[in-house]
Amino acid sequence: MEQRLGVAVPGVLACWASSIAATYAFSTVDATAGYVLLPSAVWIGIASVLVYSIWELNGKQPMVPTLPSRQ
Repeated sequence: MEQRLGVAVPGVLACWASSIAATYAFSTVDATAGYVLLPSAVWIGIASVLVYSIWELNGKQPMVPTLPSRQ
């Protein structure tokens, strides 16, 4: 199990950006298709805020793997 919570932040933001792009692309072809995809984009946006807030509440761990510090 991944213990670095910061790794999820860029992933969920990329997923959200992808859903926004798909919603926009579909809406340029057919407005109804854009309206159908809009709830998914909103829901993924809410999930992104939740993932970010959990990461922030847990101390903003690094987003990338780091070597343990030597003492």
